[in-house]
Amino acid sequence: MNKNEFEFILKEGEGLKTEFKERISDIENIGSGLSRMKDLCRKVKAPIFKLDVDEKYFRLIFSKSEEYIQLSETTSQKTREKTREKIISLIVENPIITTTEMSQKLKISNKGVEWNLKALKDEGVIKRIGPDKGGHWEVRQP
Repeated sequence: MNKNEFEFILKEGEGLKTEFKERISDIENIGSGLSRMKDLCRKVKAPIFKLDVDEKYFRLIFSKSEEYIQLSETTSQKTREKTREKIISLIVENPIITTTEMSQKLKISNKGVEWNLKALKDEGVIKRIGPDKGGHWEVRQP
């Protein structure tokens, strides 16, 4: 991006135009930084950022790449599977274990334990026998 392109964008925000014209060397530095960032985005095959300019600010908006989103989903899936395996192990070890005890041992929230227990129950992997207080867990498939 050269000096003229950046000045054209700033014409929409009149207050910035004068301020930036006074510091033209700063604009040139920003412009070369933007070019280097675009080059880096292309090099790593990431989406090119968007430049958003208004009367007071300019923002760079970076989007997540499809590759990053897929990696994130895969990582989340693996984490859920490991957590569920640990829950099953805890139940096998101690069928009367409470969700609070699981939460403490797994170092996740009570809601996180409850969410995973619901999923395991829905999949038919575990079953709760008896009431919340005084009941126990049963693993239906190892």
